[in-house]
Amino acid sequence: MCGRLGISLLAADERPRSPNFKEPDMSEAEMTNEPFILRREDVPSFWLVDSLWSVLATADTTGGALSIMDQVMPKGSGPPAHIHPRLHEYFYLLEGDISYQLGDQVLSASAGAFVSVPATTVHGFVVGSETARVLNLYTPAGFTEQISALGTPTTDLRLPREGDQVAATNDTENAYLRHSAELNTQRWLKPDEGKDLLAAQRAAPIGSESGWHV
Repeated sequence: MCGRLGISLLAADERPRSPNFKEPDMSEAEMTNEPFILRREDVPSFWLVDSLWSVLATADTTGGALSIMDQVMPKGSGPPAHIHPRLHEYFYLLEGDISYQLGDQVLSASAGAFVSVPATTVHGFVVGSETARVLNLYTPAGFTEQISALGTPTTDLRLPREGDQVAATNDTENAYLRHSAELNTQRWLKPDEGKDLLAAQRAAPIGSESGWHV
């Protein structure tokens, strides 16, 4: 289950499979996309959890090669420790300070830093400054479908306030969960895979009593 404003991650043995499902092979993706230039003001933006997400590039626009989001977050924001089974995640910090859990280490990063998180790495983070802004990238492309499926569309490029977000319907959540499970992009930790080392620093997002949800 996922919370109305939470991020939904399923353990590997909980993922339902459709009869015709085939694990995506991004090496076979046809790179037929056209060149483009986009401004943040012109791309779809969403409020989700406590953050503003602007989707700069998706699997559809990059031939499956990568996805990029411009993400703005308040102090205390960040997901519990988790794993991306097949995605390499990257962060480039544009503004602010963030503490990252990378495996069994906690490391600090500030504006100008580049953070690389290979697939299957236990990781999480929490914003330490009043706000932080990052470029969040994935190779191959992934995760943007979660933002567009569960987020509230906005043209106002600011952090969400209480009452700004519209809760996803049960049908929308269930459809996303099925799709996410098939893509196998992310999941929470199993008990023997490690601990959330930043839990004490993480704040509960607006509109949510317990923050990011399983």
